[in-house]
Amino acid sequence: NFEKYAEFVMNFPILFIQEKDNYISGKKYNFKDFMDGKIDEVNNRLPTENDLTTHLSTIFTENRLKKYIELRSMDTCGWDCLCAGPAFNTGILYGNLDEAYEVISQWDKDKIINAYFEAPKKGFNTELMGKDLYYWSNLLLNLSKKGLKNRDILNSSKQNETKFLTHLENLIDEKITNADHMINKFSKNENLNDLYDK
Repeated sequence: NFEKYAEFVMNFPILFIQEKDNYISGKKYNFKDFMDGKIDEVNNRLPTENDLTTHLSTIFTENRLKKYIELRSMDTCGWDCLCAGPAFNTGILYGNLDEAYEVISQWDKDKIINAYFEAPKKGFNTELMGKDLYYWSNLLLNLSKKGLKNRDILNSSKQNETKFLTHLENLIDEKITNADHMINKFSKNENLNDLYDK
């Protein structure tokens, strides 16, 4: 919730503080120290809204709360994927949030985290709440598509935003992830273990 997120942000280490044209390392402080006026390097001044904005931009979680919710999981993928990610999230968040929430509200947090760590290795075969990610991907993609159809925002060719989901539809139809495509680019003799987080 917002309170826990604010606590997390306040207790997160500061990467740096910008003081005019100078960047001061904040590695030995967290943002709460800044709020309490305990940073000698900036004469114990209190943070401004700009300081908070800077701090928020240095927290590299999957999702970040700023004046908007920033979803960062689509940072490194091809053009089709870059268009599909925002469309997928738009369909869920703005077009069909209640139905999507009904699906995920019973999910166990520990199982979600486990699936998050297993997915880079197991892809669609990763299990979450007794079903594989292929099942959940299909279900959530259909909810997103429904949401985008409900929004009915059209381009100059009278196409709605569902056109951007084609890349995800193809991945699901072929049961091949972006990781599978990447692995296929490497020789079968190469050791790919270094590509995984340890």
